[in-house]
Amino acid sequence: MTCSAQPQVPLFDPANGSPFPTGDRPQDVVVCDIDGDESPDILTANTGSDDVSVWVGDGGGGFRPATASPVGTGIASHLIVCADLTGDGHPDVAVTSHDSHDVVILPGDGEGGLGAAARLRIAASSSGEPHNHGLLAVDLDGDGNLDIVTTNQEEQSVSVLLADGAGGFTPAPGSPLPVGRMPYLPAAGDVDGDGRLDLAIPNARDGDVTILLGKADGSFSVAPGSPYSVESRPYFAGLADLNGDSELDLVTSHADTSLLTILIGDGAGGFVSAPGSPVDAENRGYKVRFGDVNLDGQIDLITSGGARVAVLLGDGQGSFAPAPGSPFATGSGSWGLAVADVDSDGDLDIVTSNSDDDSASVLLGHGSG
Repeated sequence: MTCSAQPQVPLFDPANGSPFPTGDRPQDVVVCDIDGDESPDILTANTGSDDVSVWVGDGGGGFRPATASPVGTGIASHLIVCADLTGDGHPDVAVTSHDSHDVVILPGDGEGGLGAAARLRIAASSSGEPHNHGLLAVDLDGDGNLDIVTTNQEEQSVSVLLADGAGGFTPAPGSPLPVGRMPYLPAAGDVDGDGRLDLAIPNARDGDVTILLGKADGSFSVAPGSPYSVESRPYFAGLADLNGDSELDLVTSHADTSLLTILIGDGAGGFVSAPGSPVDAENRGYKVRFGDVNLDGQIDLITSGGARVAVLLGDGQGSFAPAPGSPFATGSGSWGLAVADVDSDGDLDIVTSNSDDDSASVLLGHGSG
């Protein structure tokens, strides 16, 4: 008698109903619990319809459109974050536009409602032609309030807005901060071990990354050795401990190529190229996310673009190889990317916003088999 092999469970496959319809040209996506029911929800920033789409999750991988979705933002919504920006304990939504210096905040009520009528509009810069490719919400001065970071391509600078905890923001000392030419999506993390968050900014036109070291007052200084060379036209910077030494390492994605540059951090703000860098993801990516998708205790890389998402499995030493089945199919124009456990099974799932077909894809992970 011949025993047939058991079929291998795919690492990722589409959730029921995926892809889900969104507004016009969704450029970015975020996963957060916007309605306070402890189940992850999906929000997309829709450039073509000047709004945000909200899909409410049931905690088991199912989603339905929120009653008030979409929510108007008043700008061509390009990038999105979800966090408590007004200090009331409820998650809010902030969006930016590609061609504006402004940050628009939609206050959340903790039950899924976003105050379009009460939205706040803050100018991150007051000079130069607007051209923004960055948005972060992080506590840079250690006061417990989330601050905002954007990039200004024409000014070759980064804007840092310090929060007062009640929805007010003021420029940090020295902001906007000069960086390289054509700054793109930045990252924040403590790269020098002093307990304060620092910034890594990819400069697309220069082919390098500027490292700005944070100070207690929210100001920054350029790290010794910065900028660090990477492959040409870096689009995105991400920070994570890739080799298990408790120091943050740096990953960049690149335009018109499937390569990812990996730089190993020394814990003092310095970086060197990892062995085997750059790594070929076998699919052009834009954003990069981190997580243990196959539950082996090592950090893996996830990046999406075109109509696919690539998954690279880490060995815990800073080296990566494509996962079985990678890249995985998504909707078209999958430049927005989020990673979270949306079905509460302990495995990481992948969500993309698909700008070419006005949808969001959900890929459910099966890292535990």
